Amino acid sequence: MVPTKNSAISKAAHNKAQVLWLDWKLKLGVTIDYPKPESIGADRLANAAAVVELYGSPAIVVDFGTAVTFRCGSERRRS
Repeated sequence: MVPTKNSAISKAAHNKAQVLWLDWKLKLGVTIDYPKPESIGADRLANAAAVVELYGSPAIVVDFGTAVTFRCGSERRRS
């Protein structure tokens, strides 16, 4: 989520689509164990939720985006 673009996205969606803002406060079915969860990008949160849903845990996600990031998930998946 890029806060400076939120209003433009909402305006573009009009009433035709519901916008789901993915951030650390959204219930994703996984526990976030990170010192500053508000600083985690939506892409990394989506990766974490998707890998647990699709493959279970433990798991490691490698994302080759602008930067290469690794996300490790333990067996202790908690909601």
